Amino acid sequence: MSRLTGVLRTRLLAPRVASSWIARDALVSRVTRGLSGRLVAIVAGAGYGKTTLLAQAVHQTEVPVVWCSLDERLRTAQTLLGHLVAGIGERFPGFGADLTLEGAPELQAIEFCNEVLATIPDDFVLALDDVHTLGDGPASGVLEILTLHLPPNVHLAMTSRARLPIPTGRLHGMGLVEIGEAELALSADEARALLDATGVSIGTEGLQTRTEGWITGILLGARYGQAPDGHASPVAVRDYLDEQVFAPEPAATRGLLLDAATLERFNPVLLVAMDPTGRDRAGVTATLENRIFVARLEGDGDWYRFHHLFQGFLGTELAAEDRGTRADRHRRAAAALREDSDPTELVPHLIAAGETVAAIEIIERLAEPMLASPEAETLGEWLDAIPRDVWADRPAIVLTAASLRFNRAEFESAFNDLEDAVDLLLPSGDHERAALAVIRLLQALGAAGGGRQSRGIDFAGRYLARLDPSARMVPPARLMLASMLGYACRYEEAEAEIAAAEAAPGARLLPIFATYAAVTRAFFVDRPLGRITEAATALDRAIEDLTAREAQDVLAY
Repeated sequence: MSRLTGVLRTRLLAPRVASSWIARDALVSRVTRGLSGRLVAIVAGAGYGKTTLLAQAVHQTEVPVVWCSLDERLRTAQTLLGHLVAGIGERFPGFGADLTLEGAPELQAIEFCNEVLATIPDDFVLALDDVHTLGDGPASGVLEILTLHLPPNVHLAMTSRARLPIPTGRLHGMGLVEIGEAELALSADEARALLDATGVSIGTEGLQTRTEGWITGILLGARYGQAPDGHASPVAVRDYLDEQVFAPEPAATRGLLLDAATLERFNPVLLVAMDPTGRDRAGVTATLENRIFVARLEGDGDWYRFHHLFQGFLGTELAAEDRGTRADRHRRAAAALREDSDPTELVPHLIAAGETVAAIEIIERLAEPMLASPEAETLGEWLDAIPRDVWADRPAIVLTAASLRFNRAEFESAFNDLEDAVDLLLPSGDHERAALAVIRLLQALGAAGGGRQSRGIDFAGRYLARLDPSARMVPPARLMLASMLGYACRYEEAEAEIAAAEAAPGARLLPIFATYAAVTRAFFVDRPLGRITEAATALDRAIEDLTAREAQDVLAY
């Protein structure tokens, strides 16, 4: 026994905490109260202050404390129990002198519990720091027996970077007090107090939000600076996450985490589908549940996300991979997402995998609703990432690209795209979209100003004659041309275009087209010609009509 424990002994007393940067009295009190019961567990990722919190709590207890720091060397029953015997023996001399610690792990654990019961009548705290290092082998089985069968005078406290390597359902029934990341994460006020106490005066804006209250992240981010975008991890934080969280994981787990980081959100089904070698779903679920920097999303299904800073770290790891490896991850992600997934989640992976034709086919279906939504900028980013020659012969996409350029005030590019769209749409017989392209080009020319009215008039003159007058959007296109003619002081031609628009069969398909025509005539013909009364009367009537029939006002020009 003496030779074995002499090799394995580490510091067996609780680390001293001279002072705390921030007052967390309520949390310390909760742990201290928990120590008066049977079981306390503090479970959170590296750098959340687990050890500090437990040390503060045990120093406030009135009973003896045995503090045992654990590590990977203690993964057998004999080495773990020998380590605990040495620690308890320092506090209670003579303890364990007759223990043999031989035979099956279960028998060794029961022998240990019986020794405590027989030789130590007093209450004491047995604090086990870093129980995650025991893994899931014999030592974790011993730990489970200890939690269930140690006599009631032993108050067991544990810290872990991963969820406890033992089932906790029964432990909650025994009064387990569990502290997690949610409780350990600093609030905005606590983060401010921490930064004030450490003398940091720069780079603190929003740091608590971006770190989600992670103490070490706040300190490192404040000390070494934040990334310009506020999301990617600063170098010091990346190094910490690499050394303390990522690198110690087995290669298979690191691969799983990188696959998950490729996705915006993830679940076990997707991660199993992404692995060409075949992952076990139960194993994937256990891996996710046992990794602290992974958070379950609220709602239906087993969906997860990473802590923002850990996602940023994994993003840098992905960016450092060679192009082929990155493309392969995205290709596997796209294959996993094809079934029953939101297509907006699928498109970025197809683009990153180089499957641009498949991406553009999906975008073609999504373009129109996205263009009229807050996701229009995302749509533009997708098209910017795909070479033009992939979609240059698709009129709907060309029209979408033109509309996006118009919205960005890239007028010259929008003009060219809109002309291309009309040239593609007319031969295909899509007169509705062709008329819409004419409207948008005239809008773009009018918004750009700079004497471009003549270009718009020439363009509209070339194409309107080729459009089917029964198409619903042709009459509005003629009104747009009339407004441009009026702006160019060509009032008779403007009046003629308004009359032609009113007479077109497509005008009957728009319930309040007459109101649109009246507004166009009032603004661009009557008002500039001095017919102020007629113009004002027409506009008053139009306002009343549009207000009363707002739901029928389908035009946005």
